[in-house]
Amino acid sequence: MAKAESDKGVTLIAKNARLEGEIAFDNELYVYGQVQGNIRAGGDKATLVIGEQGRVKGDVRAPVVVINGEFEGTVFASSKVVLAEKARVSGNLCYKRIEMRIGARMDGQLAQQEKAGAEVHAFPSADYKDG
Repeated sequence: MAKAESDKGVTLIAKNARLEGEIAFDNELYVYGQVQGNIRAGGDKATLVIGEQGRVKGDVRAPVVVINGEFEGTVFASSKVVLAEKARVSGNLCYKRIEMRIGARMDGQLAQQEKAGAEVHAFPSADYKDG
């Protein structure tokens, strides 16, 4: 028997909310407030959405990650990452597919992989001198 649409869980972190610590969710998580800590999704269809006013600092593991606010850390997306017009990312994105809209800002590494979650290697620092 298939789950009814009403059984689908949606979690909302409101604009004025501030959370610190680990977050685990199923289905959908919308962040319009601030989160400091790691976020982990359960299930293979879960989606994290960081809204325009949202701010997340930590690592994220979810099949689908949509960023339209501020993100600092590493994303491991087993399906896709969407960087919307107002996205401001500082960190690494590991993904199977990516969509980036005009206006999105990204400072870090992009790593496409068949299996998201593989190790990300940092670039050498700018002051690195060969020889």
